[in-house]
Amino acid sequence: ADRGMLSKNNITLTTEKGYEFILGERLKSLPKAVQVPLLDINQYKQEWFYTDNEGEEVNIKYTTILHEGKTVIATYQDEGLAPLFS
Repeated sequence: ADRGMLSKNNITLTTEKGYEFILGERLKSLPKAVQVPLLDINQYKQEWFYTDNEGEEVNIKYTTILHEGKTVIATYQDEGLAPLFS
């Protein structure tokens, strides 16, 4: 889900019903305790490869950390970091 679609209240109601989802989030809006390890590029040891629409292979590195009972999945590519909650 796009972060603009879900308010904090809607997220709480959704998780209370037992649904699992991935929500996009801005790195700068996360607590410092989450930002610091995500800004360490050495943490991005797992890789995912796919082929884009133009036939180019894309390599995305990612890492995961646990924060307040949620899994934060952060991806890294030359364009920068993109953390996701799951």
